[in-house]
Amino acid sequence: MPKMPPLFISIPVAIFLLSFLAFVSQVRAAPIITVREMAPKPLDNIKLIKAIRQVENWDGESEGFHGERGPSQIKMMTWRQHTKVAWIHALYRTAFDRLEYHEVECSHAAWIRDVMENRRLPQTAYTFGLFWKAGYKNVINATLKPADRDYAVRVQNIYEALIR
Repeated sequence: MPKMPPLFISIPVAIFLLSFLAFVSQVRAAPIITVREMAPKPLDNIKLIKAIRQVENWDGESEGFHGERGPSQIKMMTWRQHTKVAWIHALYRTAFDRLEYHEVECSHAAWIRDVMENRRLPQTAYTFGLFWKAGYKNVINATLKPADRDYAVRVQNIYEALIR
């Protein structure tokens, strides 16, 4: 077998080394993403409530199928969980009603966020929307309906539009 000159062996090696060095220099020049940049922004409860209100699209008068009231369609049990004020004030008619209603919304949003954190669930508007629509037991037991997931997707989309 004829002996190959050393030049033929060194040219492929040199090409490989040059291409490898070019690749490494491009990788090193790429911006480094730190953990702080990758961490999601904390959720804003007020914007979450605004997203819920937009998804509910309340007409100002009607009650929900299960007796829900107001712009974010709060149920009686949720109302009683967060305030001692009579359920009649959830009708959202007077300034006092609106103020109390907003207090209940904020309290319920904080409660949902605490549950999400304690259960180590993703801190997203989607998860928040699931809790608001489907309820605690259904989310924890994973007995969700397609309508619940659709609702949560709409909350996520509106929330993302609000934070831009």
